[in-house]
Amino acid sequence: MSNETKRNDLENPEAGIKNQLKKKRSKWINWAILITIVTLLLTFIITCIAIKRLDILNLVFYQIIVDNILAVPSILVGLIVFLGYLLQKKPWYDALSGMFKGICGYLILQMGSAFLTGVSKPLMITFGTLMGSNVVLLDTYTSWSEINEALGTAVSMISYTVLIGLAFNILLVVLKKITNIRSINVTGHIMFQQSSVVVAILYFFVFKDINDDATKQLLTILTSGILIGTYWGVFSNLAYAPTQAVSNNAGFTIGHQQMFGVWAAYKAGKLFALNNKEVKSAEKLNMKKGFRIFHDNIFSSSILLFIFFGILFLIVKLEGSWKEMIDSMGGYNLFAGKNWLLQLVGLVFTVVASLQILMFGARMFVAELQKSFIGISGRLIPGASIGIDIAGSFSYGEKSVTFGFLAGAIGNFIGIGLVLLLGQVFKIDIFKVIIMVGFIPMFFDGAALGLYANASGGWKACLTIPFVAGILVVFGAVLVVQTGGRTGQIFQIGYNGLFDWTTIWAVIIAILTTVPSSAAMYLVFFVPIIFIIVAQFTTTEPGSSMIIKRLLFKKWCEKDNERAKEIAIEKQKKEELKKQKLANK
Repeated sequence: MSNETKRNDLENPEAGIKNQLKKKRSKWINWAILITIVTLLLTFIITCIAIKRLDILNLVFYQIIVDNILAVPSILVGLIVFLGYLLQKKPWYDALSGMFKGICGYLILQMGSAFLTGVSKPLMITFGTLMGSNVVLLDTYTSWSEINEALGTAVSMISYTVLIGLAFNILLVVLKKITNIRSINVTGHIMFQQSSVVVAILYFFVFKDINDDATKQLLTILTSGILIGTYWGVFSNLAYAPTQAVSNNAGFTIGHQQMFGVWAAYKAGKLFALNNKEVKSAEKLNMKKGFRIFHDNIFSSSILLFIFFGILFLIVKLEGSWKEMIDSMGGYNLFAGKNWLLQLVGLVFTVVASLQILMFGARMFVAELQKSFIGISGRLIPGASIGIDIAGSFSYGEKSVTFGFLAGAIGNFIGIGLVLLLGQVFKIDIFKVIIMVGFIPMFFDGAALGLYANASGGWKACLTIPFVAGILVVFGAVLVVQTGGRTGQIFQIGYNGLFDWTTIWAVIIAILTTVPSSAAMYLVFFVPIIFIIVAQFTTTEPGSSMIIKRLLFKKWCEKDNERAKEIAIEKQKKEELKKQKLANK
């Protein structure tokens, strides 16, 4: 109960008693629902065993509950939200409302996904056939959509992986004295996107030789959960210290697609401030107001997709394959029968609209999931640092965000040009793929890296680091597509494409998909171990260095202790300022 509620109850005792009775009634209703469900379940199981009808048990549990409820992602998401609300002791009607929103949100996502795939896949296949190369769009939602389609009836593995990953992330924080991890990632849509990639790699490559599909799915879920949960914990932890520098010790960290990226950008930015050289922040530079329009998601997406898709549609038309492509789109082409030029414009806007529908659905069900996740993690481990969406940090540097985005976009275009040159002109096999960068990786990578680079190295770092990263991302994507995409099941039309997933994860994917699956089954378990070792050298609470760090890196620990003293002085100053403000009032 908050202090304000307590104060109101003391001022109005009658209202206070009513509030307490209301809470008790809600609590009893929740318990009554839970006890009723458990009682009915146990009665059913005991009855089936008593009358020796285990076939009924199998029918109900596997064919009805597992296959038709838990294997349906929208229903599973709704149930997770419902249970999360009940565990937080929320009223049953809030839990039911959250469940409905979760189910509807996921269904909206699937509708947007169907249109996105229905329009973009025929285009990518037709153009790829003409060019003799795959065309892959770097976009988180296109990647997620393609993987969902590839997994088919096994798609619910992604939801289970998110659950196990979150639980494992929480466990790592509970064991923080050993793991040195204090951050929990709760950015739901990001968690689903990342889990989909890990699940796909493990299912189609690492465990591909396991014949029994149930065993294969179980191993995929458990291993993916541990792997992704460790990544969330370790790398949101890694981003903590740079985020405090950017946000003036706001206390949160980043749980996004470039957690390693923002740490690397912040560290690389320091190279622009060597020998205590004074640097000028990008925030002090003049910027034309017109550039702010690039912050508009729909505007930027439309411009980028008109450039990329417009060129592809035009080439397909000129090469004479237009009718074949349009026919394969079927009902997804809402401009069928119109002039080809109008169809071209209409199809580009259909892709933009599909992305918006997809993102709206994702935001809808993720908003409910996040409330559950934050509440549960807050109750289990109060005081843990929460990893939020990277957009939450953008308010700390509007100009550096814009400059970083523009520099990163230029780097992306140069990277695309270099890959085309190496693959189409010089005919180097590994580069025989056409990479296109969508708005999400182009904006969020460039903006994030620019913001963090600026915090340590000023405007020069803000422009240079996102530019270099923009080129690197394209080459990293080539590595993923040519290794993880070679079966033709995934990464044929889309890939995640953000910094972490085209650098450290690109290397992991390349190794796991290149070595024999028998070796990959063992290698995959070394990845979380390496991540945990990285966590040992991460500073989240200066002055509390881990044992291994104290033994091997004395100088590092001395700096750690100095930083702890600085933070303590800063906190003391803030408290004194608060006291002064209160005294003045």
